[in-house]
Amino acid sequence: MKKLFLIVLLIPILGYSQSRKSTIDSCVTIAHKLVNEHRVKNGVSPLILSDTLTKLAQARAEYMYKTGEYNHDGMPTSCSAENISDGRDFKYSFTLSHAVAQDVYVYSKSPGHNKNMLRSWYTMCGYGFYKGYTVQLFDYSL
Repeated sequence: MKKLFLIVLLIPILGYSQSRKSTIDSCVTIAHKLVNEHRVKNGVSPLILSDTLTKLAQARAEYMYKTGEYNHDGMPTSCSAENISDGRDFKYSFTLSHAVAQDVYVYSKSPGHNKNMLRSWYTMCGYGFYKGYTVQLFDYSL
């Protein structure tokens, strides 16, 4: 029975053939859609996905993973707010889309993180994902 259980869990992993960049792009697309749905549901305008903020968020997620520095001290100065996660709450996610959805959901239940997602003066955002670390960056355009 153990062998069958392992085989079932490995099938999605073994069948997953997307490149790293397209995987990250998929996560960004899902996160952006879910954050905007959350904003609209709460009466706030949707955010514009910023390539610059997404590149900064991606670099930040990779940096946190590689250095173990999990804090807001390294938040890029070119953004106004940051939500970060190290993925410890998502160890039971079996697909990337589920992990991203769970990430946005957990942020929405945290008063500080939710406030960042719903501030009406933010107009753009970016997302980064790396080996369980996630970063959301928010800013406004002048």
